[in-house]
Amino acid sequence: MASNSKNIAELLNTDTTVNVTDVADGSITTAKIAAGAVDTTELASGAVTSAKLDTNIDVAGNLTVDTNTLYVNSSNDCIGVKTSLPGTSFLDSSGTHVPAYLLEVSPGNAAKGGMLVGTSGRAGAGTDYRQGYFLRRNDGWVSTDSGMYKGSDTTGSDYWENLVISNGGGGGAIVFKANGAERMRLGANGGLSFNGDTAADNQLDDYEEGAFTPTVTGSSSGGPFTFSSNNCRYVKIGRLVKASYWLVHNGSITFSGAYKITLPFTVSGDYAGGGYISYFQSFIGTKPDLFQIEANTNFGYLRRLISSNDNQQFDLDPAMFQTNTGFMLTVMYETNS
Repeated sequence: MASNSKNIAELLNTDTTVNVTDVADGSITTAKIAAGAVDTTELASGAVTSAKLDTNIDVAGNLTVDTNTLYVNSSNDCIGVKTSLPGTSFLDSSGTHVPAYLLEVSPGNAAKGGMLVGTSGRAGAGTDYRQGYFLRRNDGWVSTDSGMYKGSDTTGSDYWENLVISNGGGGGAIVFKANGAERMRLGANGGLSFNGDTAADNQLDDYEEGAFTPTVTGSSSGGPFTFSSNNCRYVKIGRLVKASYWLVHNGSITFSGAYKITLPFTVSGDYAGGGYISYFQSFIGTKPDLFQIEANTNFGYLRRLISSNDNQQFDLDPAMFQTNTGFMLTVMYETNS
């Protein structure tokens, strides 16, 4: 302490001005300062710098920064951003209230956002009841799913929202890495590639499967025909299509030209693909053994192939068909759809 330093009693009796050198180290403690006695108007701008603060600052009780820009609730061990009343607790499986929110971000309206884990108690009708949130963003500007969370409505029914990962800054890819190496990439146009491959042509950009109902006619006339069984499905992976047919006629038929069957997608222009029949039922005479695909169309023809003559094909005779005539057909081809 400086040689001219004084204690508080001496200062009060002799001086009207108190300098830093007049105060003994440690002589003024928080216990000697009334709550609110020193406010920001008592301090010159920049008077308190980091050099004046201890490296370890211990704040007892709640901490509020700019009303609710940052709020630390010491009683419930939680932090609020843009809210001075972060959530407090939720009911665990035993019905006990336990501390809940690690972090809550509220944009200033009734909607909640950020990382949340539950609320206090069970809510009544018209009350915002959230329990078990993991991550959510819902700021009133969007109405679509955003974030991921497990919550419940006012009736207590659980539900899930979608997980949304967005890279909207420059329309770039979203890359997933493991052990420092790229393992998967979601391209800007939605294609999926693996292990560092960035070529657009190598990206898997579509997967689809489902049922469809083909139209079966004669290529020149006749039909569409009806079936007692019509069970057809497809799987589309990228440009590759696999279609499976199980068709059983419910009576004899009349047509001219080729026996024509539609496909679930249009065939590409390079004629890629074909089909085979794996099961026959109640055909009269020679059975069909070839399914020929037409390029740039969405159909093909069921025909017979004469093995002794290369590429010589014959249209089917309507007399081959009767009640319960049926077949299983599998077709694989490429599409540009």
